[in-house]
Amino acid sequence: MKNEEVHAFDREKSTETGEFLDTIIEQVEEMMESLSQKEEELALKEQELAEKNARIEELEVALESSKKQLEKWSSYENSESTLQQALEESTKHSKEIEEEAQRESKRILEEAKKNADRIINESLIRAEKTEMEAALLKKNIETLKAKIKEAVDSKLEVIHE
Repeated sequence: MKNEEVHAFDREKSTETGEFLDTIIEQVEEMMESLSQKEEELALKEQELAEKNARIEELEVALESSKKQLEKWSSYENSESTLQQALEESTKHSKEIEEEAQRESKRILEEAKKNADRIINESLIRAEKTEMEAALLKKNIETLKAKIKEAVDSKLEVIHE
């Protein structure tokens, strides 16, 4: 009769251990999936930054083109008033484009830095949390193993007596 009780106890503990380990595995998988999603978000942010950098380069090309136009127009010998007006408009347009490019560049860089810092911090926090949880799980598993070994040893001792 006691032998049947020992087997029933072992089956019950084995089921509980399996369920506990299944829960741990699910939690670790969820954490890994979340980390993967954060990495995908970071890749998207990097792509957005590359697109914004391309936009800055386009604005710089437009600025260079405007500067060249300005130089070209100033080389023509038109009437002084027409030349002066064209020169003023080109200068104004060049300055506006340059200011817009600088503002856009600063805004993009600030936004990219904020996003990168946030994503990196979140990833680091998540990684530290995952490491701590993994360490705790290892400790819990070792404790559970020790308890199971103690229970098995005590049952074996009872059986041997």
